[in-house]
Amino acid sequence: MTIDDRVLIDVADLAAVRFECGACGTAVTFPTSTWETIPPRCPGCGVEWHVGTNMAPYESLNRLRVGLKAVVAVAPQVGYRVRFELREKDRGLRGPTVSAG
Repeated sequence: MTIDDRVLIDVADLAAVRFECGACGTAVTFPTSTWETIPPRCPGCGVEWHVGTNMAPYESLNRLRVGLKAVVAVAPQVGYRVRFELREKDRGLRGPTVSAG
């Protein structure tokens, strides 16, 4: 018998998104239900988070923001659940798996 522990988070259970500065460690958290903006700079040290002409990270985050809201809104109406599986700290993810229940 094999026991496989996993940590799964339903997309509707995501409470907040947190941005942490790579320079100073300051963090800013937005509740997912009211998340409307992508912070342009660190609120602590002021370092710009979206600089120059490469706006791809900002645009990707904005699509994620819009997508999460859309998925949560339709979750009760679809025939499946969307869950995120957290990586195991000691082993990492093992690849695609299928489980019942």
